[in-house]
Amino acid sequence: MFPSHRLVRCSLVLVALCLGLPSCAPTDDSSSATGTTAQAVTGTPAFVQQHYACPQSARSSVAVAYSAQTAGNTNIVAVGWNDTTTSVTSVTDSFGNTYAQAVGTFRGNNLSQAIYYARNIKAGTGNSVTVKLSRSAPYVDLRITEYSGLDATAPFVAGASATGVGTSASSGAVTTTSANTLLFGAGMTTDVFTAAGSGYTSRVITNPDADIVEDRIAATTGSYDASAPASSGGWVFQVAAFKAAGASSGSDTQAPTVPASLSASAPSSSQIDLSWAASTDNVGVVGYRIYRGGSLLTTATGTAYSNTGLTASTTYSYQVSAIDAAGNESAMSTAASATTQASSQGTVGPIVPVGPIANVSCSGVTLAPGASIQSAVDANPTGTTFCLQTGTYARQSVIPKTGDKFIGALGTVLDGQSATHRAFDGTASNVLIQNLVIQNYTAGSQDAPLYGESGSGWTVKNNEIRNNPGAGLMIGDGMFAQGNYLHHNLQEGYACCGPQGTGIVFDSNEIAFNNYTNAFDPGWEAGGGKFWATSGLMVTHNYSHDNHGPGLWDDTDNIDITYAFNRVENNWGGGIFHEVGYNASIHDNVAKNNANTSLCPGWLWCADIQIAASGGVNGGMVEIFNNTVQPDGSQHGNGIALIQQDRGTGAHGPYLVQNVYVHDNHVNLSSGGDYGAVEDLSSTAIFTSRNNRFDYNTYTLGTNTGPFQWMDADGNKSFWQGFGLDTHAVFQ
Repeated sequence: MFPSHRLVRCSLVLVALCLGLPSCAPTDDSSSATGTTAQAVTGTPAFVQQHYACPQSARSSVAVAYSAQTAGNTNIVAVGWNDTTTSVTSVTDSFGNTYAQAVGTFRGNNLSQAIYYARNIKAGTGNSVTVKLSRSAPYVDLRITEYSGLDATAPFVAGASATGVGTSASSGAVTTTSANTLLFGAGMTTDVFTAAGSGYTSRVITNPDADIVEDRIAATTGSYDASAPASSGGWVFQVAAFKAAGASSGSDTQAPTVPASLSASAPSSSQIDLSWAASTDNVGVVGYRIYRGGSLLTTATGTAYSNTGLTASTTYSYQVSAIDAAGNESAMSTAASATTQASSQGTVGPIVPVGPIANVSCSGVTLAPGASIQSAVDANPTGTTFCLQTGTYARQSVIPKTGDKFIGALGTVLDGQSATHRAFDGTASNVLIQNLVIQNYTAGSQDAPLYGESGSGWTVKNNEIRNNPGAGLMIGDGMFAQGNYLHHNLQEGYACCGPQGTGIVFDSNEIAFNNYTNAFDPGWEAGGGKFWATSGLMVTHNYSHDNHGPGLWDDTDNIDITYAFNRVENNWGGGIFHEVGYNASIHDNVAKNNANTSLCPGWLWCADIQIAASGGVNGGMVEIFNNTVQPDGSQHGNGIALIQQDRGTGAHGPYLVQNVYVHDNHVNLSSGGDYGAVEDLSSTAIFTSRNNRFDYNTYTLGTNTGPFQWMDADGNKSFWQGFGLDTHAVFQ
């Protein structure tokens, strides 16, 4: 399969980019709009300026600066990215303006987008807006605009969001309550937007991502949406309505009642959930303003809100007010506080239960053993939840619809009985598969019974996938796989992904005893599993053990990959293996005894952390730090190894061991094993000119006095430090 948002780079409006012209330089739109200093006629909002940034590597923070700004104007910000799991943690600017959420994060087709605004802004030049995300996300697209002529106190009226696939994107409708309302439309797409929608003015179509901002003035009250033509593919589209300065919604001056029964609870170390009783109003409540610590945080349309991206073990206080269409705001509610849980981020290995759990919640269409799951899917609309009762569902093969959920009670088994190819497959997006045992399907080499590669944005959690002839789980674009037990599959626990592998989170899974019959060659692909050609992959808190092959392995063109807080032990072909790839962060893992003499050929292969023909590019690095490493030399195991061979060139440049920084690790070599860097090209570049460094590590050597390899030789501590390596290390 091909990636959704990467092949777009050379289509339609992007021809200039693909001819070698600069890509995605943040620009303003003064030449294609009303100018960067347009002023509003009294009572009519006007566009002033826009700028954008769309970095092409995964980012957790993106910033864009305005030109000169006018006091009292309004900043409106649209931010999107290519996954359905990342969240916005903050929107700030260098002038200290306060940003509130206008339209909440909306997700679909492996895309997410939200709209924020700051009212009554401060004047000045060089104001920079920074959006921070909960983690690095691929293809972040940040578009910032400024408008004059909007209400300085309560400009936001209403918002709407929608997602779909095809050549016409639309946001859904909002109702305006006063004349000359600004309608701000923004869209993310997996292909390209080609122009503004009917009645709208395009303010920017970003290059190369081809995401859009457009606007119009609704002169009269009524129902409006935002739309735009697209080439094809999936999209998320949103509209936000903003009230003009001095606008009147009639004679309504009565504020809603104060929201009652505000409660706050902390389900995790980074999230607090709020809920409250609905307010009433003589005309109608249109939303609620949520304040944290006395400052406006966001606006919600319902009576619940989850504040994410918070700091662990920290107390936060909230109040809520109600607003009506005329902009009348109630007094604030009684405050409610909650303290986030202590962080489990430092825990090595799973931080959630692994495998099916008892008492999982499910409300939807109930199915019993003997029922055809596919028939139930066919008979129900997209987005249906199917609750599978305990028992065995024989020879089931399911093609879900978008948004479908399949949740099993404890003891729910999908058994292919060695006669059915796959349990789940298809191109649907945002599918949930939870709490099932999946076994005895026939999907073989580089295939899996739970096959998510053709879809996008699937969530796969708390399943047990076992006794299948190939892999257990095939991972696809934007998948969130957590708490699964992948074991005793004849090739590997998981496989992934092809060039569409963006926005993937692989967290808190147990991968064990795969390839236990040695049916497959681990030198090709077997063991724990292999990731291929991903961008921004997160591999965290997993427990990979006793696989006949590498424990956690990525191979070919993976970039911006993170391995963190994993426990990787007793695998046969190396622990964490980063092969012919690029930028990576490998930290806070425990890797021990990942070798076996029946497989490991010597040299520096079968290392607990192994970097083969991989390195940092475009200002990035391969950084290896805070890991605990303990090889078993008697099984031909090694510690941390850098290996350079002639592996050619890939998607992001030559496969070179370069820009690798190994620091602050605890390495126990007392049971044998070697450590360092080797090459077989008769070139010393890996040692002398490619910025590969070791320092601040702690070594336990015992009687293993000469484990270090460098410059095609090996030696002891003095030999190692003689090359300027680990000059600040501790040896014991």
